[in-house]
Amino acid sequence: METYPYSLAWKIGLLSGVLSKKPQKTCFHQMQFLSYRINYLHREFSFYKPDPSKFHVTIKNMTMNWNLIFKLSLFGLAMGIATVYWIPSNIEPYFWLVIFIICAYAIAKNCTGKYFLHGFFLSLVNCIWITAAHVLLFKTYATNHPEVLTMNARMPLPTHPRIMTLILGPIFGVLFGLILGLFAFVAGKFVKKPATST
Repeated sequence: METYPYSLAWKIGLLSGVLSKKPQKTCFHQMQFLSYRINYLHREFSFYKPDPSKFHVTIKNMTMNWNLIFKLSLFGLAMGIATVYWIPSNIEPYFWLVIFIICAYAIAKNCTGKYFLHGFFLSLVNCIWITAAHVLLFKTYATNHPEVLTMNARMPLPTHPRIMTLILGPIFGVLFGLILGLFAFVAGKFVKKPATST
């Protein structure tokens, strides 16, 4: 067993007041124990070399395909504008159903994992596009969707519909994120990845 020099333990013992000018047997045992402790700490910490591959795996598993999320969120931008001008509220859910299926398939096809999180964050980005479109174009949106004003009249801020839109937008984003995340998770179980050539 590799130990530190006797003189080093002696000096540390002197500094800590353990040893006297004429050390007795007990002091020698204390000094020997101290030497073993120093050697243990030196061996445990000074020569510790972490395995970089373990950290690489951890970081790799946390990777999100943000590029894909942004591209798929353009569906949300298109729907945000389309629902202001053309798409009525009664058929809007059917458009979202088709979009959810397409996005879930794209996530399962192009991602290696974390399908639920990809779908969830995609919905959050969608809600940013949609909320921004509905707030900026609220007069046109309310004109083409009179039921929105009726619904806002029953809300806590009936005279501030834009503020209510800003409040409700993220809430709907989270709720629909759970649904889209579930779609992506299920799709990840069934969609086969293309074989990678080695």
